[in-house]
Parts: sequence; structure tokens; C-alpha cells
Amino acid sequence: MTRPELLRRAFYVGSTAVVLLAALLVPMPLFTFSPGTASSIPPLIAIEAATTAITGDFGLLTVTVRQPSLTQLLGSSIAGDELRRLDEVLPSGLDRTAYFEQQARVFDQAFDMAITVGLRAAGEQVDLTTAALVVDVVPGAPASDILQPNDIVVTILGVEVSTATELVDVGADLADGQPVPLTVERDGELVDVVVKAGEVRGMTRPGLGVSLDTIVTGFILPFDVSLAPGVDIGGPSAGLMIALSVYDLVAAEDLSRGRRIVGTGTMDLAGEVGPIGSIEQKVEAAVNSGAQIFLAPAAQAEAAAAVAPPSLRVIPVATFEDALAALRALEGQAT
Repeated sequence: MTRPELLRRAFYVGSTAVVLLAALLVPMPLFTFSPGTASSIPPLIAIEAATTAITGDFGLLTVTVRQPSLTQLLGSSIAGDELRRLDEVLPSGLDRTAYFEQQARVFDQAFDMAITVGLRAAGEQVDLTTAALVVDVVPGAPASDILQPNDIVVTILGVEVSTATELVDVGADLADGQPVPLTVERDGELVDVVVKAGEVRGMTRPGLGVSLDTIVTGFILPFDVSLAPGVDIGGPSAGLMIALSVYDLVAAEDLSRGRRIVGTGTMDLAGEVGPIGSIEQKVEAAVNSGAQIFLAPAAQAEAAAAVAPPSLRVIPVATFEDALAALRALEGQAT
């Protein structure tokens, strides 16, 4: 074999190796969502108060999210995993690391709201601290070059405010051209600014030209409730099941009654259960865990029931009270 032929063969072999290595290692511009686990929630929650025994179990359903290589993508396709493009999952400007960090923060907030709902249902007092948040600033309005979205207004005209309603009430009778001093929290620092009240499109009286919302900034609990160290969960979808677990741990009632109960759904402070992503993958995770009862957001119960086997009972719930009522209504204990 001549030297050129040897070089050509070496080039082909090397090119093939590079292609195979890329297929094994280079991530595709996709995310795969596959069934995760159904982790028992009560052992993950630490409560610094007397608790009652849970005779059954509440399970937290997870979905495994990966950015696969080509060969992993083929395996995911065969397994029937859910596929989504990167731009359908990652918000603009976020990379994978920032996205998962954001989802961890979302879970932290969802955890606080869920334990608040669970404790209040058990008869415990939970107080909230709130703040007035600037959601948007009207272009060309008096505040357009002074206030920014995500500013938290601490004082207006020297008066402390903690809700959007309070802020609006204090600034209800502003005169045209009146200087309005405000203290805002911006990027963790307090900033004093002055806005001159004036004409705002769509308003019949002088104003600043901002849209506002009331946000929850803290929870004052009767005792400490925290997540066990090392728990790595993201997103808001565990809210319903965390609220039920906290309720059963604190209330005198035995809600689980020996049953293996799993479910999913977001939870807001009003006890409303919201939809989540990858419901079909979570049903499969529930089946793999041997669960008997699956609590699903009412808006997604039909989709969950369509892929659930007869051994898994899917119960739709629109509120936390719905979930309590459904579990109380089920007769006896499950084996």
C-alpha cells in the first residue's frame, strides 16, 4: 500500500472516530423528559414541633431532564420519552446551568407556599410579609427614566407601604408637577428617587405611570419547617403533595390511612392546584413506584387517566380542599 493510500485510510478512520465520538458526547439541541422517581415526602421535611404519625405515604413525583447526545436521543425515542427543543425549555438569555438554578429558586418559593397552605389547614397561624413591586413602567410616563421593573417600593411620600393597594392609596391625590419622593429596593440596595407626578396615558388624574403587584417576601411560621439537607428538586410541581404531607404531619387526622398516595400540581397561597408539565411521564413514575392513588390537577386529570393502568386511581383536584375531601371520602385502608 502506497503512502498516499495509507494517509487516506488513516484520514477516513480518524474521521469516523470523530463522528462516533460526537454521537456519544456532543449534546443535541433538545431536552428529553423521562419518568423519574416517587420519593417519600415526609422524611424530607423537618418540623421543629410535635408531629403525628403518618401510617401511609405521600410521594413526590419527579421527571428526569437531560440534554442528550445523538445516541442517547435514539434511546430516549425508543423509550417514548418526551422531547422538547431547547428554545421551548430555556428562557431567552439563560443557559442550562442558569435555568436549573432558576428552577431551584422556584421550588424554594413553592415549598414556602405549600407549607403555608398545609399549616393553615391544620389550624396553625401563618403570617405573610409582602411588598409593592413595580411590574412595568409606561414609556414616556413621569417615572419612565427613574423607576425600573422589579423595583420594590418601600416608601412613597415618606409613608411605608407593603402592598400595591397601599401605594396606590397613598398616591391617590397627587397634583400635576408634584415631586413624589420614593425609596425603592433595587438589586438589594435602597435607592432614594423623586418622580414628578404628571399626565399618564389612560389616566384621568396625575400619576407616576407604573403598573404594580403585591408579592410575598416572607413567611412567619409558628415553628420552623424546612427541607432536609441535600434535597435537589426544581420547579413548582411538588406544591400539592408537600402541602398534604405537612398537613398530615401536623394535624391530628390520619389522612393517608396506610395508603401509598402520589400526585402532582402547583399550589398557590389560596390553595388552588395548577397544571404542571410532563403529566404522562409522572403517571409512569407513579406506576413504577407501586402507587395506588394519583392526585392530578383537574385540568390534566383526563390526560393522566388516559395513560394510567387500572391499578392506579386518578383523582382530579382543583384545590387543596378538594384533595382533602377526596382522600377522606375513600373508604378504609389500602394494602
